[in-house]
Amino acid sequence: MKLDVNTCNGKCSRCGQCCTIGIPITKKEELTIRKYIKENNITPEDLYEGNNFYAYCCFYDRKNHKCKIYDVRPEICRSFQCDRNYKELEKEKIENHKRAFWNYMDDNGEISNFTTFDLLFYDNPKPLIDLIFSQIDKPITKEKYITAIKKMKKWGLSELVDHMVPHFEE
Repeated sequence: MKLDVNTCNGKCSRCGQCCTIGIPITKKEELTIRKYIKENNITPEDLYEGNNFYAYCCFYDRKNHKCKIYDVRPEICRSFQCDRNYKELEKEKIENHKRAFWNYMDDNGEISNFTTFDLLFYDNPKPLIDLIFSQIDKPITKEKYITAIKKMKKWGLSELVDHMVPHFEE
């Protein structure tokens, strides 16, 4: 698999392609970020533009091309460089998921404690729900909805699921 290389002379171009929505973090990283956003009054970026949903990290400022929490960004963000070997990057990504509490991945590739920073830090579940349902072929039928709900429960999102109101086409 080929990875887009968006560096300028080996330095990050700040394009945001690696600033994805489901970043694995530890509890320690969570606490550090939580403290930083409170002390610095950091607000999340709007991931919506009209009907478009951008599956970026809510701390990536698309307009100014920078990370709002750069000083305390998670380890996976600190070590990532898109001009590195793809296999090396995948290995590192798996290691980060295995050491994480949020967006943890076990040896079988199963994810638990799945979340987005919008939900974790700002109690906003909409981007997470939109991300999950964007992966489902349209129209969303009752069967597809039930399958998505089962996945969400498996990922540790039962409390969120309990508050969802189903909307699907028969």
